[in-house]
Amino acid sequence: MRFSLVGLLRVALLFVGASGVLAWSIGRTSVEGSAAHVERRVASNPPVNLSRVFFDTFDTTTRWLDPATGSVRVVKLPQGEQLDFASCAPWVDEEGEAPVVGRWMRKTTLGSNGVPLASGILMMKYPSGTIVERIETDVIPVGRPCWLPDDSDRVVFAGGEGTLHLLDLSAPEGYRRPSPITWRIPTPGAGPVFITDPCVAGVPGPEGIDFIACLRSIEKRDGRSIYTPSRLWWLRLDRAATSVIEAAPLVETARGTLEIETRCPTVKVLADGTRRLAYCRRTNGRDWELRTADLERNPSDGGLFLLSEGRALLDSCFATPPAFSPDGRRVTTMRGEVFKTCELVSREVEPRVGGLAAAGPAAPGF
Repeated sequence: MRFSLVGLLRVALLFVGASGVLAWSIGRTSVEGSAAHVERRVASNPPVNLSRVFFDTFDTTTRWLDPATGSVRVVKLPQGEQLDFASCAPWVDEEGEAPVVGRWMRKTTLGSNGVPLASGILMMKYPSGTIVERIETDVIPVGRPCWLPDDSDRVVFAGGEGTLHLLDLSAPEGYRRPSPITWRIPTPGAGPVFITDPCVAGVPGPEGIDFIACLRSIEKRDGRSIYTPSRLWWLRLDRAATSVIEAAPLVETARGTLEIETRCPTVKVLADGTRRLAYCRRTNGRDWELRTADLERNPSDGGLFLLSEGRALLDSCFATPPAFSPDGRRVTTMRGEVFKTCELVSREVEPRVGGLAAAGPAAPGF
């Protein structure tokens, strides 16, 4: 039997090609299989970052509150780096590590006189403090990012220009960049809208993802452009979290002589499905007070609202997002004098005693 050289070459090439396809397929299956084995365990009450801006230190320390125990854990960053407005994912991996994202800055020297060298968004792991990526960008969070409640690696945050942004952390390294969330409906008010403090208000439904956020608008008064007081709003984003599709104020407040501001909402979904809101409010520039109320669902459009502005738990606190206990019956926040004293203080949401909620123990100052 005779074999031609051309025929042998054809057979060899076909064999090599088939082997390559088989090897790629096996390799892909192996990679996908290994990724599939990275299990996530739900963390119903992930640790809460205590904002650095209230402390009398400019070091690399980040402080994390355990909402269940009230204890504080310290995680340090590399020399010259700072993390603030950080948020921990509501899950941990097989090694007990949770992804963290927040505002990042590298300075020549730490302290008020340090010159920023780079800034953007930091991805790291908690509790080890392992750095995953430093994303240098001009769009940086001005408040705590919030993780979308769909088991994805996406966060929503408010940027310094007053716009919501979406950041997909599952993108390849070097391609993780925030993108602006647009309004598919007319924006509230007559002028530009400035958004801060977004937080997720429960699991997403078929209509979209519910958020509570603080909105301000620019109005003309006596020939001048001024910001209106920050107020709580319900926002609904589409399932892709790329645009705002519905919006309404949480509570209607009549215009008057009182300048009421609201900031830092946090929502806890209780075992019975109740959405419990804690937030900060102040009147005429006085001290911030901690308040709580249960959100109601509007049967006509499915939106969230408040029947009232709730009740006061604490008559003086810092404007920082409160932290709920796992059962939603206790709220912890910070109070003191900025850059001088700072302490953690907790209040029971139920039962009510007198005009303020029952007091919980205050942690020692930092």
